[in-house]
Amino acid sequence: SVSEILHGVGLVNADWYTSGAALRGSYVAEAIALDLAGKLDDDTLDPLLRPYVEAQRLFRADTRFTPLLIEHRVHNADVGYCGTLDVAGKFPDDDWALLDWKTGDFERWHAVQLQAYAVCLKPRPWRLAGVYLRDDGSYKMRTFSRGPLDGKGDEDCWRACVAIHNWRTNK
Repeated sequence: SVSEILHGVGLVNADWYTSGAALRGSYVAEAIALDLAGKLDDDTLDPLLRPYVEAQRLFRADTRFTPLLIEHRVHNADVGYCGTLDVAGKFPDDDWALLDWKTGDFERWHAVQLQAYAVCLKPRPWRLAGVYLRDDGSYKMRTFSRGPLDGKGDEDCWRACVAIHNWRTNK
């Protein structure tokens, strides 16, 4: 998987990406997926998750982002990996955008992670961005690339990660 490869080659800093942080991120992503599908019961939402869901709602209201693929499985048969992207959709001014919900701070590997998902999508998304949701209900979006030639170094890094992973595991 994308996560397994990123961890396996050492791109993810284990000091910050703890099992607790990963679990929180998974719960937040699940709550947001339910919210985007219109299936989230606000009355049963854990109070610890509420600010992150509210931050995502604020983000969508501010940017008018329209989600089209939610918690979507992708795979690349040529290289041999799969993963689950958080959300792909459209901003009013873009053809396609691929976003990842984050509950921590920016790390450089986030851009590489999004490139891993992007190369699996046809057509390729124009904008790749992390949406950093805060526990106070605010957010910040960080765009990693805005076009097919932008972010080339991140895509090259991803391809190198896959090659190292496959070499290590004799694939």
